Amino acid sequence: MIINSFKATFCAVLIFTITGCAQLPSRESIQPSYAISADTPSTIGEAVGSNHPGLSGFYPLVDGVDAFVARLALIDSAEHTIDVQYYLYHRQQTTILFTAFLLKAAERGVRVRLLLDDLSQADSELDLAALAVHPNVEVRLFNPFPNRRFRALGFITNYSQLSRRMHNKSFIVDNRIFITGGRNIGNAYFSAEDHSEFIDLDVMSVGDIVPEASDAFDLYWNHTLSYPVQNLHGERDEQSLIEITKTLEKLCSRQSAKQLC
Repeated sequence: MIINSFKATFCAVLIFTITGCAQLPSRESIQPSYAISADTPSTIGEAVGSNHPGLSGFYPLVDGVDAFVARLALIDSAEHTIDVQYYLYHRQQTTILFTAFLLKAAERGVRVRLLLDDLSQADSELDLAALAVHPNVEVRLFNPFPNRRFRALGFITNYSQLSRRMHNKSFIVDNRIFITGGRNIGNAYFSAEDHSEFIDLDVMSVGDIVPEASDAFDLYWNHTLSYPVQNLHGERDEQSLIEITKTLEKLCSRQSAKQLC
């Protein structure tokens, strides 16, 4: 009985020692950024038009393939900014292809802001930090775990803070068109898995609702709980960006993705 009590006490002390020593970095160097004006001239803006002031238009994206292709087509059409906000960003084929399109947009001068909840990014952190090396790409993680190695232990010592996850799903291009709904980024959401039939819904929106969506994105992007991935993981070098670019290009060279890339 005494031994069991000692083991429990030892484990508790060990957990609090490991988690208690971990702290988030200072936010002094983090600079805020905001959406561009909705009046900024763009090809998407011309296509959407402004003939219905005070109104918004909506188009449902029921089919998973349609929802995915719509995102890729909008990324390809972006001229100024792409703001991406998701709870889950699975390290799967559709996510890699989606990221490849984001990087291609950044290469032609589009500003890309990628905001993800930190809960599911343990396996992707290296890749995300490499992406953030690109001058036109910013990646932030929302409500990050202070202890990057033993994340789950944080729930034991700081559950009230770390249980506040960001479930938002937002995709905004040039502050003129906006997709939101139930889909995160991953194979299941875009009908890319043979063993399951995942049903979800997105809505593509234009009009006055888009700047409001951008305001909501900026609120989370500039929140005190949002941290640049490089501040959490450490700066990566130019070589890491080159390597992840080659990896993404390799995926796009595969026969299944050639028509999309």
